[in-house]
Amino acid sequence: MKLNPKIHENKNWAYNTKAKKIGFWYSSNSNNEGNWKEEIAISFSNKKKVKIEKINLNVNQFDADKPVLLNFNIYSKDKERPSKSILSEILTVELTKEQIKDGTFTYDISDKSIWIDNEDFYVSVQIVSSYKGKIGFSAALLGGVYIRSYYNKWEKVPVAAPAINIDVKIAKDKKIRA
Repeated sequence: MKLNPKIHENKNWAYNTKAKKIGFWYSSNSNNEGNWKEEIAISFSNKKKVKIEKINLNVNQFDADKPVLLNFNIYSKDKERPSKSILSEILTVELTKEQIKDGTFTYDISDKSIWIDNEDFYVSVQIVSSYKGKIGFSAALLGGVYIRSYYNKWEKVPVAAPAINIDVKIAKDKKIRA
């Protein structure tokens, strides 16, 4: 008899830079001006069954007059672009300066049970509330990001990628002979 219990390996995927001078900056004056409504997404290549535990966002500047709401989404990949959301709900969280520890904001989504099986995908972030001030996300050079504003067409920007990284749990089979 062979037993195949599931074991899991924890990994961190994507960009971990905490660059201060390279990044994506957003500003708002509590109105419709500025670029604060842009959604940015980075791709993840995946050949395993993974559970997304946490989304980490490296923040190099947070000078906002109040907490801001962030939407995170996870998209399937189609023709090298983000396609349809694979979530039943958009993940929304409030970001404050106090939640940024050592330049990183961590959003724990382990309770959402988001499993992706052998499929490439994108993780996106979007500021969805107005504020006064400036917010910056660190970025890595020579990365690639897709950007869009309010459900418009995704546009690829090949110069840099925002420092979004994810903590995943990778399912592995462990063969035990009995």
